[in-house]
Amino acid sequence: MGFLSSLFGSAPPPSGSVDDAFASIRAGRIEEGRALLRAICRHQPDDRDALVLTAYELSREPAQLKERQQLLNQIVQLDPKRAAVETRTLFAFLDVQRFDGEGYHAAYQGLPDTPPTTRPLAALYLLARILLSDCILQTRLLKPPQMMTSILVHPASQGAAQFVVRDPRAAATFARGLNAPEKTVAQYEEYVGRTLTDEERAETLDSVQLECAIGEGLLHLDQNQDAKARAAFTRARQSMYAGPTYDALNVFLF
Repeated sequence: MGFLSSLFGSAPPPSGSVDDAFASIRAGRIEEGRALLRAICRHQPDDRDALVLTAYELSREPAQLKERQQLLNQIVQLDPKRAAVETRTLFAFLDVQRFDGEGYHAAYQGLPDTPPTTRPLAALYLLARILLSDCILQTRLLKPPQMMTSILVHPASQGAAQFVVRDPRAAATFARGLNAPEKTVAQYEEYVGRTLTDEERAETLDSVQLECAIGEGLLHLDQNQDAKARAAFTRARQSMYAGPTYDALNVFLF
């Protein structure tokens, strides 16, 4: 009996795809979707996409961390150097979820320059990216530059953290950033203990609105509201230059 057989036990072949599993999860049938993901992992033990996405889903509520760790071990067996885009995206997400300096640094260094090209993995990439938004902005604003280690100011990072645990307050958090970004500027000024320069203020406003638009799109996607997700991603993309996040958004727009 192989590793995944011992982990998931005996069961019939999968009755659908990874996309089908996430459609069930987004429709609120979480255990049904997870059961399909497990079946796919059992019958396709070399399918790194399925392993990565199952490990991600088991990180969300209701979290099943022991089972997730077994999957992480299997992923590392398939990709010992953690070099694949899918693997790097997952571990960047897991690192930033630690919310400490070491985790932020590891996530910032680990998130690949080329995003995944499938919708579920591109969504995970964007989620990891906005979870990092507070760290990136605070690193630039603190003098001398340093990574924040304790407080979350950026509403996109706050909303993303709520999103991961399926906290219904995530929608209001993203909306706060989109509708009143000036309040976030004031919070950053209080945190760093000085008035931001005009350039820093503009950068902060842009970051808040861009990252919260991405967060709003992810939330709509998670609620099976594809048209609203596309509109939010289009709004975010319009204020961006070419780069990895831009490319990840394009997965949903073309």
